[in-house]
Amino acid sequence: MSENDVITVENFKEKFVSLYVLKPREIALSSLEEGLTLNRKLNLPFLLPLVPSRVVNAMFFSNPNFKAEDVISVLNPNYTDFKDDKEVDEESAASIRTIQQDCFERRLPKVIKQLSIETSNSLFLSKFLSFCTGSSYLPCKENNPGYSINVSFEKSLDEKNLLPTANTCDNNLNLPLYGYHYNGESALEEKLSKAVELGCETFGFE
Repeated sequence: MSENDVITVENFKEKFVSLYVLKPREIALSSLEEGLTLNRKLNLPFLLPLVPSRVVNAMFFSNPNFKAEDVISVLNPNYTDFKDDKEVDEESAASIRTIQQDCFERRLPKVIKQLSIETSNSLFLSKFLSFCTGSSYLPCKENNPGYSINVSFEKSLDEKNLLPTANTCDNNLNLPLYGYHYNGESALEEKLSKAVELGCETFGFE
């Protein structure tokens, strides 16, 4: 090691910052530019405006390799006490809360995992995200720390035959309150899979 390589108090700013902070970033940005433009053979500023914004978002700001656990981790429960319902007393409200927690914490994660590993549902996770949010990918956590899919519960007279619904405007998945509680996880798996498939057929999926 020569004297020129030694970092001292006097040359710290010049050598350390340049060598260990600026240089690695310069190399990274140069490599990124080279990869995106095929070593400057493509005019990226000209091409990007021609690409749909959702494709650009997926390419640069998403996690393309996500698993069932990643999708489950962004689910956020939105429990309802149904206080406006005159038939719901204090005892019923406690039971309703337990049913919602059981579905959100145990049944729904289990069903999502099961559907994601079935051969016939190889794209289930992407379709599920598209059904709930309108986008078939997960955004990077670093750029979207508050990203979540809200899971709500609805009380209806004919819950046994109801399919889950979604509102992509606010990333909301709606589940019938009692529909799958008394009919087991197989009912939730069947209805969720059907709802996702119908949703993708109706609105399109790529």
